[in-house]
Amino acid sequence: MKTLPHLVLLLSLYACDTQAPLRAGRWDARTIRTPSSVTSAAKTYRLELRADGTAEMELDANTCIGTWTAEPESISLTCTYRCCDSVFAERLVRLINRSPAYVVDGSLLRVTLGDTIAEFRAVP
Repeated sequence: MKTLPHLVLLLSLYACDTQAPLRAGRWDARTIRTPSSVTSAAKTYRLELRADGTAEMELDANTCIGTWTAEPESISLTCTYRCCDSVFAERLVRLINRSPAYVVDGSLLRVTLGDTIAEFRAVP
């Protein structure tokens, strides 16, 4: 029965291969997860990554613009500051700007910084 462990390993490697590089598209923020909590977006925060390498995101009161690249993966946003963005929106922008890891898995984009993950869903 030595083939069973090899089959399990092969299937595990295949299952992990669904991740893709960062790509252009529109992404709606869903949650920010930490080991002790999950916070859902109370409204739509849409991150738009355009094919020309520009990025934009509307917050509660402010707008963020910037750039993104697929290789190496990076997103950099600079926001206006009128006032009054939610704590969720401010955390989201910090995560996006500081994250060393952006993972696209099907229709999900995960932005990771340490043990905190912001999850976005692709907008058709």
